[in-house]
Amino acid sequence: MEKKEKITIYEYVASASPAEAHFLINKFGKYRKARDERELAYQLRDFVRTFGENGLRELAKIHPDRDLIEIDCKSCAEAKAKAKESEKHSNFVSSPHLAKPLPYNASGEEGSEKKMDGKLIILGAFVLMGVALLIKNK
Repeated sequence: MEKKEKITIYEYVASASPAEAHFLINKFGKYRKARDERELAYQLRDFVRTFGENGLRELAKIHPDRDLIEIDCKSCAEAKAKAKESEKHSNFVSSPHLAKPLPYNASGEEGSEKKMDGKLIILGAFVLMGVALLIKNK
């Protein structure tokens, strides 16, 4: 039996999808055009090191075997279904009995602007007190 050489995900993506890899890393940062697969793999490694988990997720989107990996992935199927469902809906509801816009915040609560306004007022009060103390001490 031949001994199989192990390669990293960066080397694999760089060799199988060099154009997509170069496009990906330049979408978020400025990398020069790699001279060879080895340099592109290094750039991909640096990209993931710089952007962390988000960079790894973006790299997974262009992985050459992504469809094969996602065949039995239940959470992937659920995520695709949710993405299709969210594409159907816009920020505004078209039905006449639900004419107000949907909330934009992540928690789904309305009125979060009021909470933010209160925090800004408190922050402003502290800044004003700090300035007053500085002027008083002069």
